[in-house]
Amino acid sequence: MPFRRETQNLIMRELERGDLPILNEWRNDPDVMHFLGNNFLFISSDVDEAWFDQYLKHRDRNVRLAMIHKKDGRYLGNV
Repeated sequence: MPFRRETQNLIMRELERGDLPILNEWRNDPDVMHFLGNNFLFISSDVDEAWFDQYLKHRDRNVRLAMIHKKDGRYLGNV
């Protein structure tokens, strides 16, 4: 069963394939990558799709969570 926890303002749920377009947008934003301490490197959506497929195969060892603002449903980030 997928992981899901809620607080008054936040939903933490397992990352879903539908999150990939936003995740890819963040990963291709040089400012975001600089803030995270990474060098900018373009990552295609195909690479993220392949990464997600591998994640699904190994999620028994490592679960990725999306943080969602409960009131408006905004995808805020990952843990």
